Amino acid sequence: MKKRLRYPVLLVFLLMLIIGLFIFGPGIQNANVHPPVPTNDDVLSLDDAEMYAKNMGISVEEARFRFHIQSIAGELQARLSVDEVETFAGLWIEHSPEFRVVVQFTENPDQKIKPYLTEELNDVLDVQTAKISLVDLENTQREIWSSLADLGILTESEIDIPENKIKFFMSSENKALFDDFQKKEPLPDYVAVISIPNFTLGEEIDEIDSP
Repeated sequence: MKKRLRYPVLLVFLLMLIIGLFIFGPGIQNANVHPPVPTNDDVLSLDDAEMYAKNMGISVEEARFRFHIQSIAGELQARLSVDEVETFAGLWIEHSPEFRVVVQFTENPDQKIKPYLTEELNDVLDVQTAKISLVDLENTQREIWSSLADLGILTESEIDIPENKIKFFMSSENKALFDDFQKKEPLPDYVAVISIPNFTLGEEIDEIDSP
């Protein structure tokens, strides 16, 4: 969830899948984790399903089922973001080693998800506990972003939902300025700062592990 707010469209989702970028595991920078992209039968053709099935080693029928679940997951994410805003910590889809929809809450996850369970989600839903709610991550991200902007520190930022943390990417030069800022205003342990040599604002950030 980058500060630039560039959400991928379905075409990008499928293209990423074809070239093998989906490598699920903790960390939104790891491409195996991906927020749901709303889908419907008008958008997804049989060719799309066949392409996905071939790359995942599954049947076309299973591929179309997964597309359907992804659409349901997108609707669930929208509902939880509003109805459970205080405890909802994010939702994402994993495609391997098994297909599942992962949802996080900061408390009572099994109870929180009950009103939203459907028969279709029962076999693919994985409900987990996280430390920080998504809205708190977003608020903290904005506050730090504003403080850094006031200091003239250029940075890119994203919320890593599976890791339940905020990441800031900046040049080595700005990292030195940031270290001075952090001495005055220590950051929460769920904020990570990654220094990138020759970093330019607006550039694409590939897979980078936080320290």
